[in-house]
Amino acid sequence: DRLQLAEAQRIMQNRIVKSHMLNGVTFISPETAFVGKNVKIGNDTVIMPNTIIKGNTTIGTNCLIGPNTQITDCEVLNDVEMRLKVTLTWLIIPSTRSNDIIGIGFEQAYVNLNSSIYLVDGAISPKK
Repeated sequence: DRLQLAEAQRIMQNRIVKSHMLNGVTFISPETAFVGKNVKIGNDTVIMPNTIIKGNTTIGTNCLIGPNTQITDCEVLNDVEMRLKVTLTWLIIPSTRSNDIIGIGFEQAYVNLNSSIYLVDGAISPKK
């Protein structure tokens, strides 16, 4: 029944989040996070409340993600902050030591960034 399915999902989420926490990831509110089984998160990264990370997403070290953020099939390199209501799909976010090009969705729109970035309400701007 649906109650048993919900309980099974809760148990699996607790295991996934616990595994990341044992590897050095901080979850401010672990019970409100959803993390997919294929997600990789680097140590010293902080996941804020109400954050959904799924698909083949990789998040680097020393990042701040959320709150209220959804990331699907993205690569987030080291030292990136994403704050408040960001939704990303198919995106590569460069780190502070990167001059990489990032691609956004299917649009093939590219932005060249020389530093780490803030994503605030979906807008990309240099990290201060």
